[in-house]
Amino acid sequence: SHVDSNQERKTVIFDLCAGHGLLGLMLVASGRVSVDSAILVDAMPELTSLNRIKTHLESKLERNLDVSYFQSEIQSKQVEQKILNEVKTGARVVLLSIHACTFLTDIIMELAESTGCGFAIATCCGSDLWTRNQVQLVADSVRQSCAGTTKENGETCQVILDAIRFGRGLQMGFDMRWRTLPASISPQNRILIGLPDPEHCLENEWKEKRNHASIRLSKAYNRVSH
Repeated sequence: SHVDSNQERKTVIFDLCAGHGLLGLMLVASGRVSVDSAILVDAMPELTSLNRIKTHLESKLERNLDVSYFQSEIQSKQVEQKILNEVKTGARVVLLSIHACTFLTDIIMELAESTGCGFAIATCCGSDLWTRNQVQLVADSVRQSCAGTTKENGETCQVILDAIRFGRGLQMGFDMRWRTLPASISPQNRILIGLPDPEHCLENEWKEKRNHASIRLSKAYNRVSH
């Protein structure tokens, strides 16, 4: 739909696998980030605590908080359609999740790809659903090659899974970022961030770099052969 170019763009976040919904609620309430509204998505929402906290914050802030709950599994078509509906309004839509377990991180990345939204996911326990435990074998090799490290094998496997997801995000066309929280907050402290690249600037940049690298490599071969 047409959006007035003079109108400031609205920012909507989808807090996926929201649980009690505090992430989305606090981002709308904080005032430190420009978030206009939050849609909290979870199959089993904890509405009692959310409504109590929301009412308390609205009283303290003396304003209404545009926060709503959508009860659904995140892999449902209804969730994808709800995201697309917000995108069609011209809003800036971002998908967020804290500790999206096992395959849920992958589903959120796929939702971001299909809707063209950016995402930030604090990953959690992961399952090797793609390679029939081959990632575990990679983790064994990494652990053995890093003798003396304090990392446990299971943690190494989780890091490798997230590294694969990082690469997958690049293949999807996102400008990827890898961030970490202090381990004292959570041992599952890795954050995958995917910035949308609607004009394929990254793809063009990569092609240009590959071309330059190919030219340099050809020159190096020529020097060696002569």
